[in-house]
Amino acid sequence: MSSDHTTLRHNALVYESTDEYLARAVPFLKAGIEAGEGAVVAHTKPGLAMMREALGAEAAHATFIDVSAAYTRPARTLAAYHKVYVEQLRKNPTLRAVADVQFGPDPNEWDLWTGYEAVFNRSFGHLPAWVLCSYDANGTPDPIIEGVWQTHPEVVAGDSWSSSDHYEDPDDLLRRITPAPAPLTGLRPIPVGRTAEELREPARVGPRLRAHLLLGLDLAGRLPRQAQLLTAGGPDHLVVR
Repeated sequence: MSSDHTTLRHNALVYESTDEYLARAVPFLKAGIEAGEGAVVAHTKPGLAMMREALGAEAAHATFIDVSAAYTRPARTLAAYHKVYVEQLRKNPTLRAVADVQFGPDPNEWDLWTGYEAVFNRSFGHLPAWVLCSYDANGTPDPIIEGVWQTHPEVVAGDSWSSSDHYEDPDDLLRRITPAPAPLTGLRPIPVGRTAEELREPARVGPRLRAHLLLGLDLAGRLPRQAQLLTAGGPDHLVVR
């Protein structure tokens, strides 16, 4: 299990039992620690306690992240992991991470997390990191497992690491799973001046939209002369055309 010191390795482990998880995750991290690499464990609180015990003395060299509330929105999760990885790479030339991926019960959100794994390949592709995403096979729905094979270039199968036969280019996968945007109806212009003070019709503009609009105008100074502001679908939706 040698690391590539220049680019991301994004692998997946689908495990059937705690023993199988530990048999893969612990030697993986220990090998990195012995080689002077950073080590990150992301899991639920019970999972973190299990990994601390299994790593023994080497646990002192690892960073532990509670993911109980981390998997809320893909963008937030990516930002949180990026912060941790960058902190590790300030102290170590490379890093290894084992992240137990969480997902919600709503099938309508599962494609979001498949998309998250695809974007991970692009967002972290430049980092010298080896990331092993782990999924508990017990109770993980088939569509999510299918997404695992499609978004990880390498997978742990049996006693070996191998290329995923079902891996898709992230750009192609994201285009395939992204739903078409819903049509915008009922567009109407908002009379807006060139400065924040000239915003008119406050009663017809929702408070959240008004706050965002004022902030944008304050930061930008003025809108392009050809721009037109419209609302659609409610008082807190804004379109710039």
